[in-house]
Amino acid sequence: MRNAKFTDKLGVRLVLCLTIITLWVSFLSFVWTFERQKARAEAELMDKARVAAYQFLATRAFVAESYQYNYPGTSFENLAQFEHLNPAVAEAGVRELFRGDEAWSFKEIWFPGNSPEHAPDGFELRLLNQLRQDRKGQEAWGIDTVEGRRYFRYLLPIHIEEPCL
Repeated sequence: MRNAKFTDKLGVRLVLCLTIITLWVSFLSFVWTFERQKARAEAELMDKARVAAYQFLATRAFVAESYQYNYPGTSFENLAQFEHLNPAVAEAGVRELFRGDEAWSFKEIWFPGNSPEHAPDGFELRLLNQLRQDRKGQEAWGIDTVEGRRYFRYLLPIHIEEPCL
């Protein structure tokens, strides 16, 4: 009888150890999978933000160059459509198109900022400091929480040339 209790205790211990090991491995697997999915989602957001931002800048640049410099790929007849359209107006139109989809919005930050609409907020200032510290940095991004909702925010510098000033 005494040996039977010992065997039962050993069996119970073995089952408990296996259960703990199984739970621990399951937990680690869950955390690892979650982190991988999170990294993939952030990479996908980064790619989409990069594409949208570059298309936005390309549209703005095309309008500016077509209007001011007679863009080589544009005929004189087509230039007439840009005669009264400046880049800021085109940018506002593109921004409105994207606002139909709540997932996207664009904001220009101006220095020096006389307009509160174009002034950076605290999160944007942190991203700007990242860009200033990394001389090779062409973009900065982060996840911000505003009013309890998380937002992916992407910052891309716009380089203004002398004729645009």
